[in-house]
Parts: sequence; structure tokens; C-alpha cells
Amino acid sequence: MNRLDLAEYFELFPDALQEKYYREYCGELEKWGNHFKLTVTETEFALWTWYRLANYGSKERREEHRSKFDRDPWVRQQRASRARKSLKATDKMGLARFCLDTDHTLGAIIAWREFEIRVRELPGNRRIGKNYSPKMSDLIARFPPSQKETYTGLWEKRNGVMHDDLPMSEKDARNVVQTVGEFLDRHRTKPVLD
Repeated sequence: MNRLDLAEYFELFPDALQEKYYREYCGELEKWGNHFKLTVTETEFALWTWYRLANYGSKERREEHRSKFDRDPWVRQQRASRARKSLKATDKMGLARFCLDTDHTLGAIIAWREFEIRVRELPGNRRIGKNYSPKMSDLIARFPPSQKETYTGLWEKRNGVMHDDLPMSEKDARNVVQTVGEFLDRHRTKPVLD
């Protein structure tokens, strides 16, 4: 966009926040343009054209355009990066908490995965060799008696949702995310010397 266009834009929309978002938008267009060897203006027009093709016309054509766009590895990486930044989710548990308001089962699934990773990293659970992969129920059985019931129940609920496609209430999902968050806080990984 040339200076005159930008000046006219900010004359119409003088708000500082508006300017910040517009500059971010232009930066994103520039990034996409560099990847696809287009100018910022050409990129904006190309994305607008794609939007029209993906949202108007016959169902088959719309699906074809959406599918091509969604399968492109670079596009997928860019969309994921922008989504993560806009969610302000700096870690996976932050993403799990965010999902509770949009897809509570997905939030619980993310938390269960983080729980499994941390349990497998606990001292005594790490073994040398690629073939060592005990069941989570066996690892949880090693927990102190005061924790076994809580985490056995947590993992059994996970198996029902993941393997048997059982429904999960929002309340249960929030409990999973909270319980896993507390577990992760108590069992932070410590650096290990090589």
C-alpha cells in the first residue's frame, strides 16, 4: 500500500488501535506475498478472490477451494501460528483452558496428553530403550496412595472418551484441566545433566 492510501485510511480511521491492527494486517499480507511471490496488493486481492471462491458458488467448487487451501502445509503453519498468537496461549495447558469455552472435550484431551507426557517423564518412569512403554495404569499405580484414586479416575475417564467415544460434560472437562494443571504444577520437570 502506498503512503497516500495509508494516509487516507488513517484520516478516515484515526484510532491508534486501528492503526496497530492495520499495520499487523499489512505485515501478514507481506509475509504471504513473499511466500507466494506477490506484492501486498496482489496478495490481498488473491486472498479476497479465494474467500469469494470458497464461500460463494456451487457447493462442490466451494469445497474444492477450501480443501486446496486447507491442505497447503505453509498455509496451515501460518494459520496455526496466527491462532496461537491471537489466543495468547503460550503453552499447551493455556490452549486446553481456552478450549474449555469452545470445545470442552478437546480441552480435556489436550490436558490428558500433557498429563501422560509428564507422568512418563517422572523420575523412575524414564527407561533407556525404545521398547520401554509401560501402560499409564501401571505408572499411576506407583503413585502415593493419596493420589492413586484421583489419577486412576482421571485416566479411566480419558480412556472412555478417547476409546469408547463416551460423551463428556463441560464440568468434567473443566475438572480434568484443573486437576492436570495442579499435577503439572506439583511435578515440574527439573533440568537433568547429561
